[in-house]
Amino acid sequence: MRSLNCLAVLTLCSLLAGVPAHAQSTMPKPLSVAETIQQWLKRGAPEEAMKVVDKQLKIYPNDPNLKFQRAVIFEQLNQPEQAQELYVALTQDHPELSEPQNNLGVLLAKKNQLSEARERFELALRANPNNRMAQENLADVWLRMADAQYRKLKAAEPGNARLQRKVESLQAPIQALKDLP
Repeated sequence: MRSLNCLAVLTLCSLLAGVPAHAQSTMPKPLSVAETIQQWLKRGAPEEAMKVVDKQLKIYPNDPNLKFQRAVIFEQLNQPEQAQELYVALTQDHPELSEPQNNLGVLLAKKNQLSEARERFELALRANPNNRMAQENLADVWLRMADAQYRKLKAAEPGNARLQRKVESLQAPIQALKDLP
């Protein structure tokens, strides 16, 4: 009888032990910090996303991902100067990261600082040669630089038909860049 009671107790314990494990596996997981930030951004609430980032930065002040998210949020808040400061700091502290270099390049390109932007895109590609966004951004900057150079040459030689054709041939791609969001 004793062994049967032990067997019954062991069976009951094993059954009960399995219940919480099963219940845990069907419960929804809490959102990660990154997911929470992304949800706020998708909802158009960058201020709320910034609160989450700032709270996490108090706990993890050196986390480059949080600093990067903070810079992205500054861009969404139309505060590009603050974003640029953070991207510069990230590129100095973490030159191995491609994304801050790329985003810094985008901000520089928006200011028409094309040579500096080109350098940042090239640094982004050194850090990650497969960064497709940096590849595309570099190509866009080269296009804008080519257009600017051809326009300078055309201004120096206004009657040069060959230069005129080159300037004209770049107008559709340049306009396409301007039409992008």
